[in-house]
Amino acid sequence: MGKRKMQALAYYQCDYTGLPMRNSNCYIPVWKEDGRMIKQGSFCCWEAVLAATAASPQSKEIKAYIEELVGCELIPAPSHTELSWLSESGTITTIDQFLGACEVPLKPVQVVEVGVDGRLTHCVLARRAWMGFAHRFTTTRKKGKEKAFEVCFGGEGLPNTTATQYFKQALCGPVYVALKSNELAIQERTRYLDLSLEIFSSVFLPRKRKDCAGLEKKEYENIKAEMLRELMQVESTASASALPPAQLAKAAVMPCALGAEMALLYPPDQPPPLRRQLAVRVH
Repeated sequence: MGKRKMQALAYYQCDYTGLPMRNSNCYIPVWKEDGRMIKQGSFCCWEAVLAATAASPQSKEIKAYIEELVGCELIPAPSHTELSWLSESGTITTIDQFLGACEVPLKPVQVVEVGVDGRLTHCVLARRAWMGFAHRFTTTRKKGKEKAFEVCFGGEGLPNTTATQYFKQALCGPVYVALKSNELAIQERTRYLDLSLEIFSSVFLPRKRKDCAGLEKKEYENIKAEMLRELMQVESTASASALPPAQLAKAAVMPCALGAEMALLYPPDQPPPLRRQLAVRVH
């Protein structure tokens, strides 16, 4: 359906649901024969793209592309028969209900637990347990606002010095960290992504320096001797045509000290031409 205009207002219309949108953020990736990828269509969410391309020959490639872009596994959007504005028997009446039906119901959240003893553990929490924490805040560690880390804790127990060092504030008890994305669709959505220990360590833990293997004394002496030989060979080649300073001083010709001596050495071929001088009247 694409971009439309109503008086002075321009908007987009979803190719799957027909819903009007301010912006078009979701599309169908299509690959040409030369390997180039182009964007087609305007959709309200990525689940609608999966539902619209379920019968396409490139459905597997499209699903893999979208899941890599989003960061987690997705399910197709509900059928047209479930939308009340397209079917009389539809039960979905609002945009929030449609987006809620696109999500996996009660999908667990993969988090990293920072224990009081400093140990990092990968665990999976139920959605209700995750939403039941009394304290939570969001922090970003990379440029951009697409992804952020949500930190939850109970606020009771022993001081957690490791988590305090990571997040620069006083925390107590076990601390749980999840990765979420702020996805742009017909409405801004928050989606919890899979968080592994490798991703957490690459962001919060200091990077280890690579160990450089040193040279043994014998190897160092051999390399040093070889460098000296090459340097002496280059110097000898560059100074092969050079002369000692004493020979250069003997070959040097000093100019005459007096003009008369120089005139004897270099006599003129003919006298200079005479030039008529103007008479100057002296008062």
